[in-house]
Amino acid sequence: MRKVVVSLAITLAAVWLAVPTALARDLTFEERVRAQESIDRVYYAAMGGTRPIGEVIPRAHLEGKVRDYLKKSVALERFWRTPVTQVALRREMERMSRSTVMPDTLRKLYAALGNDAFLIEECLARPALVDRLVGNFFAFDESIHGDARRKAEAIRDGLTALSASSIPSGATRADLLLRRGEHEGKQAIEEETAKSPLKTSAPERVDLTPEDFERAILDLPPHARPARSGSGGADHVRLRRGHRSAA
Repeated sequence: MRKVVVSLAITLAAVWLAVPTALARDLTFEERVRAQESIDRVYYAAMGGTRPIGEVIPRAHLEGKVRDYLKKSVALERFWRTPVTQVALRREMERMSRSTVMPDTLRKLYAALGNDAFLIEECLARPALVDRLVGNFFAFDESIHGDARRKAEAIRDGLTALSASSIPSGATRADLLLRRGEHEGKQAIEEETAKSPLKTSAPERVDLTPEDFERAILDLPPHARPARSGSGGADHVRLRRGHRSAA
Protein backbone atom coordinates (compact mmCIF):
# COMPACT_ATOMS: atom_id res chain seq x y z
CA MET A 1 0.00 0.00 0.00
CA ARG A 2 2.86 2.35 0.81
CA LYS A 3 4.28 1.82 -2.67
CA VAL A 4 0.91 2.73 -4.17
CA VAL A 5 0.74 5.98 -2.16
CA VAL A 6 4.30 6.91 -3.13
CA SER A 7 3.58 6.14 -6.77
CA LEU A 8 0.47 8.32 -6.76
CA ALA A 9 2.35 11.11 -4.98
CA ILE A 10 4.95 11.05 -7.73
CA THR A 11 2.18 11.12 -10.33
CA LEU A 12 0.60 14.14 -8.62
CA ALA A 13 3.93 15.96 -8.48
CA ALA A 14 4.47 15.31 -12.17
CA VAL A 15 1.00 16.61 -12.96
CA TRP A 16 1.53 19.84 -11.03
CA LEU A 17 4.96 20.47 -12.54
CA ALA A 18 3.87 19.66 -16.08
CA VAL A 19 1.42 22.54 -16.43
CA PRO A 20 2.67 25.44 -14.28
CA THR A 21 0.64 28.06 -16.13
CA ALA A 22 -2.67 26.19 -16.08
CA LEU A 23 -3.81 27.80 -12.84
CA ALA A 24 -4.28 31.18 -14.54
CA ARG A 25 -7.14 30.12 -16.80
CA ASP A 26 -10.88 29.67 -16.32
CA LEU A 27 -13.05 26.82 -17.47
CA THR A 28 -16.22 27.25 -19.49
CA PHE A 29 -19.33 25.27 -18.65
CA GLU A 30 -18.86 23.25 -21.83
CA GLU A 31 -15.29 22.34 -20.85
CA ARG A 32 -16.54 21.17 -17.48
CA VAL A 33 -19.21 19.01 -19.10
CA ARG A 34 -16.64 17.40 -21.42
CA ALA A 35 -14.37 16.76 -18.44
CA GLN A 36 -17.27 15.19 -16.55
CA GLU A 37 -17.96 12.91 -19.49
CA SER A 38 -14.31 11.82 -19.48
CA ILE A 39 -14.50 11.09 -15.75
CA ASP A 40 -17.72 9.12 -16.04
CA ARG A 41 -16.31 7.21 -19.01
CA VAL A 42 -13.44 5.95 -16.83
CA TYR A 43 -15.80 4.92 -14.02
CA TYR A 44 -18.12 3.23 -16.48
CA ALA A 45 -15.25 1.25 -18.03
CA ALA A 46 -14.04 0.26 -14.55
CA MET A 47 -17.47 -1.29 -13.94
CA GLY A 48 -17.18 -3.31 -17.13
CA GLY A 49 -19.60 -1.26 -19.18
CA THR A 50 -19.62 -1.95 -22.91
CA ARG A 51 -22.47 0.14 -24.30
CA PRO A 52 -21.71 3.61 -25.71
CA ILE A 53 -21.56 5.99 -22.78
CA GLY A 54 -24.04 8.33 -24.45
CA GLU A 55 -26.69 5.63 -24.15
CA VAL A 56 -25.98 5.11 -20.46
CA ILE A 57 -25.22 8.64 -19.27
CA PRO A 58 -27.14 11.30 -21.20
CA ARG A 59 -25.73 14.79 -21.56
CA ALA A 60 -28.42 16.22 -19.29
CA HIS A 61 -27.08 14.05 -16.48
CA LEU A 62 -23.55 15.30 -17.06
CA GLU A 63 -24.73 18.90 -17.06
CA GLY A 64 -26.66 18.26 -13.86
CA LYS A 65 -23.51 17.02 -12.11
CA VAL A 66 -21.58 20.12 -13.18
CA ARG A 67 -24.33 22.50 -12.07
CA ASP A 68 -24.57 20.67 -8.76
CA TYR A 69 -20.94 21.17 -7.75
CA LEU A 70 -20.90 24.74 -9.05
CA LYS A 71 -24.00 25.60 -6.98
CA LYS A 72 -22.48 23.97 -3.93
CA SER A 73 -19.31 26.00 -4.45
CA VAL A 74 -21.37 29.20 -4.47
CA ALA A 75 -23.34 28.10 -1.40
CA LEU A 76 -20.12 27.46 0.54
CA GLU A 77 -18.88 30.97 -0.17
CA ARG A 78 -22.16 32.86 0.29
CA PHE A 79 -23.83 31.04 3.15
CA TRP A 80 -20.98 29.46 5.07
CA ARG A 81 -18.18 31.92 4.19
CA THR A 82 -15.95 29.12 2.99
CA PRO A 83 -14.66 29.78 -0.53
CA VAL A 84 -13.00 26.86 -2.28
CA THR A 85 -9.36 27.84 -2.73
CA GLN A 86 -6.62 26.39 -4.87
CA VAL A 87 -4.86 25.22 -1.71
CA ALA A 88 -8.02 23.38 -0.59
CA LEU A 89 -8.33 21.72 -4.00
CA ARG A 90 -4.72 20.61 -3.96
CA ARG A 91 -5.11 19.15 -0.49
CA GLU A 92 -8.21 17.33 -1.68
CA MET A 93 -6.20 15.78 -4.51
CA GLU A 94 -3.59 14.67 -1.98
CA ARG A 95 -6.33 13.20 0.24
CA MET A 96 -7.78 11.31 -2.71
CA SER A 97 -4.38 9.86 -3.64
CA ARG A 98 -3.76 8.74 -0.04
CA SER A 99 -7.14 7.18 0.62
CA THR A 100 -8.09 5.70 -2.76
CA VAL A 101 -8.75 1.98 -2.94
CA MET A 102 -8.58 2.13 -6.76
CA PRO A 103 -5.16 3.62 -7.58
CA ASP A 104 -5.22 2.37 -11.18
CA THR A 105 -8.59 4.02 -11.73
CA LEU A 106 -7.30 7.26 -10.24
CA ARG A 107 -4.34 7.25 -12.64
CA LYS A 108 -6.75 6.64 -15.53
CA LEU A 109 -8.83 9.60 -14.34
CA TYR A 110 -5.75 11.81 -14.38
CA ALA A 111 -4.91 10.57 -17.86
CA ALA A 112 -8.48 11.07 -19.08
CA LEU A 113 -8.18 14.72 -18.01
CA GLY A 114 -4.91 15.05 -19.91
CA ASN A 115 -2.83 15.08 -16.71
CA ASP A 116 -3.87 18.73 -16.54
CA ALA A 117 -3.47 19.86 -12.91
CA PHE A 118 -6.05 22.62 -13.17
CA LEU A 119 -8.61 20.40 -14.88
CA ILE A 120 -8.08 17.65 -12.30
CA GLU A 121 -8.47 20.06 -9.40
CA GLU A 122 -11.57 21.72 -10.83
CA CYS A 123 -13.41 18.73 -12.25
CA LEU A 124 -12.31 15.84 -10.04
CA ALA A 125 -11.27 17.31 -6.69
CA ARG A 126 -13.82 20.15 -6.50
CA PRO A 127 -16.98 17.96 -6.77
CA ALA A 128 -15.74 15.65 -4.03
CA LEU A 129 -14.61 18.50 -1.77
CA VAL A 130 -17.72 20.69 -2.03
CA ASP A 131 -20.06 17.73 -1.60
CA ARG A 132 -18.36 16.76 1.65
CA LEU A 133 -18.15 20.33 2.97
CA VAL A 134 -21.76 21.17 2.17
CA GLY A 135 -22.90 17.94 3.81
CA ASN A 136 -20.96 18.76 6.97
CA PHE A 137 -22.11 22.38 7.17
CA PHE A 138 -25.73 21.47 6.44
CA ALA A 139 -25.82 18.72 9.06
CA PHE A 140 -24.76 21.07 11.87
CA ASP A 141 -26.29 24.39 10.76
CA GLU A 142 -28.38 25.67 13.66
CA SER A 143 -30.25 28.15 11.45
CA ILE A 144 -31.54 25.23 9.34
CA HIS A 145 -32.05 22.52 11.91
CA GLY A 146 -32.56 24.47 15.13
CA ASP A 147 -36.36 24.31 15.17
CA ALA A 148 -36.42 20.63 14.16
CA ARG A 149 -33.84 19.83 16.82
CA ARG A 150 -35.88 21.57 19.51
CA LYS A 151 -38.99 19.64 18.47
CA ALA A 152 -37.03 16.40 18.52
CA GLU A 153 -35.73 17.19 22.01
CA ALA A 154 -39.27 17.91 23.19
CA ILE A 155 -40.43 14.55 21.82
CA ARG A 156 -37.46 12.84 23.44
CA ASP A 157 -38.29 14.42 26.80
CA GLY A 158 -41.89 13.26 26.44
CA LEU A 159 -40.83 9.71 25.61
CA THR A 160 -38.47 9.72 28.56
CA ALA A 161 -41.31 10.80 30.82
CA LEU A 162 -43.34 7.77 29.71
CA SER A 163 -40.82 5.43 31.28
CA ALA A 164 -41.84 6.42 34.82
CA SER A 165 -44.18 3.81 36.31
CA SER A 166 -46.37 6.02 38.49
CA ILE A 167 -47.25 9.57 39.52
CA PRO A 168 -47.93 10.63 43.12
CA SER A 169 -51.57 11.44 43.81
CA GLY A 170 -52.34 15.11 43.13
CA ALA A 171 -49.04 15.74 41.35
CA THR A 172 -48.88 18.85 39.22
CA ARG A 173 -46.78 19.06 36.07
CA ALA A 174 -47.06 20.00 32.40
CA ASP A 175 -47.58 17.37 29.70
CA LEU A 176 -46.48 17.31 26.07
CA LEU A 177 -49.09 17.49 23.32
CA LEU A 178 -47.95 16.29 19.89
CA ARG A 179 -50.22 17.45 17.07
CA ARG A 180 -50.50 16.45 13.42
CA GLY A 181 -50.45 19.46 11.09
CA GLU A 182 -53.06 22.17 11.59
CA HIS A 183 -55.21 21.10 14.54
CA GLU A 184 -57.63 23.08 16.68
CA GLY A 185 -55.07 23.31 19.44
CA LYS A 186 -56.88 25.35 22.06
CA GLN A 187 -59.94 23.10 22.04
CA ALA A 188 -57.77 19.96 22.02
CA ILE A 189 -55.74 21.22 24.98
CA GLU A 190 -58.85 22.12 26.96
CA GLU A 191 -60.38 18.72 26.24
CA GLU A 192 -57.19 16.89 27.18
CA THR A 193 -56.79 18.89 30.40
CA ALA A 194 -60.44 18.32 31.37
CA LYS A 195 -60.12 14.54 30.83
CA SER A 196 -56.95 14.29 32.90
CA PRO A 197 -57.39 12.77 36.40
CA LEU A 198 -54.39 14.81 37.53
CA LYS A 199 -53.88 18.46 38.23
CA THR A 200 -51.96 19.62 35.18
CA SER A 201 -50.97 22.90 33.67
CA ALA A 202 -51.56 23.48 29.97
CA PRO A 203 -49.38 21.02 28.05
CA GLU A 204 -46.50 22.13 25.90
CA ARG A 205 -47.66 21.90 22.29
CA VAL A 206 -45.45 20.59 19.47
CA ASP A 207 -46.85 20.87 15.94
CA LEU A 208 -45.47 18.25 13.55
CA THR A 209 -45.89 17.58 9.86
CA PRO A 210 -48.06 14.51 9.14
CA GLU A 211 -44.91 12.52 8.29
CA ASP A 212 -43.07 13.54 11.48
CA PHE A 213 -46.21 12.88 13.55
CA GLU A 214 -46.47 9.35 12.17
CA ARG A 215 -42.79 8.69 12.89
CA ALA A 216 -43.21 10.02 16.44
CA ILE A 217 -46.21 7.73 17.00
CA LEU A 218 -44.26 4.70 15.81
CA ASP A 219 -41.49 5.55 18.28
CA LEU A 220 -43.91 5.44 21.22
CA PRO A 221 -44.23 2.33 23.37
CA PRO A 222 -47.22 0.22 22.22
CA HIS A 223 -49.31 1.13 25.28
CA ALA A 224 -48.84 4.82 24.59
CA ARG A 225 -49.86 4.85 20.92
CA PRO A 226 -53.24 6.43 20.12
CA ALA A 227 -56.04 4.22 18.89
CA ARG A 228 -56.65 4.38 15.14
CA SER A 229 -60.12 5.45 14.12
CA GLY A 230 -61.37 6.44 10.70
CA SER A 231 -59.17 6.91 7.64
CA GLY A 232 -57.05 9.67 9.11
CA GLY A 233 -56.33 8.17 12.53
CA ALA A 234 -55.45 10.22 15.58
CA ASP A 235 -54.35 13.80 15.03
CA HIS A 236 -52.81 14.45 18.44
CA VAL A 237 -51.40 12.53 21.37
CA ARG A 238 -50.72 13.71 24.91
CA LEU A 239 -47.61 12.33 26.59
CA ARG A 240 -47.48 11.99 30.36
CA ARG A 241 -45.80 9.69 32.89
CA GLY A 242 -47.44 6.32 32.98
CA HIS A 243 -50.53 7.57 31.12
CA ARG A 244 -51.49 8.71 27.67
CA SER A 245 -54.53 10.21 26.02
CA ALA A 246 -55.20 10.58 22.33
CA ALA A 247 -58.12 11.38 20.12
